[in-house]
Amino acid sequence: MSRKMNARNGFITPLTLSFALLLSCFLLAQLTIYESELMFFHEQQEIVIREALLFLGMNDTIANIQKGEVPDGEQWLFEYEVGSSVVAVHLLDENRYEATISCTTKKQIKGTAVFIYNKADKGIESWMEENR
Repeated sequence: MSRKMNARNGFITPLTLSFALLLSCFLLAQLTIYESELMFFHEQQEIVIREALLFLGMNDTIANIQKGEVPDGEQWLFEYEVGSSVVAVHLLDENRYEATISCTTKKQIKGTAVFIYNKADKGIESWMEENR
């Protein structure tokens, strides 16, 4: 009878260890996937913030141009809660301005856009974006 007991003990322990190993591997794989998704989420969040800074800088630039005469080479710094935008404005002709927006988020993600604004038509003629 003691031989049967030894044979039974030799089967249960390796089976339990195998299940524990499989469960550990599964949990580790799920944790890796979760961390990857979390990093992707934060990266996408910074991209959205960068786009918002470019848009806010554009709106503030247009508002300043509409207020009155803007000298050629004028620069503005706009500070926001999520970052800042620096805008350089150049006069192309009496109604058209070229503005270059450089924005930086709080996490140092940068973006640049150039647009041409027509003051007479109150519209944007072109928009070109460069991401770094």
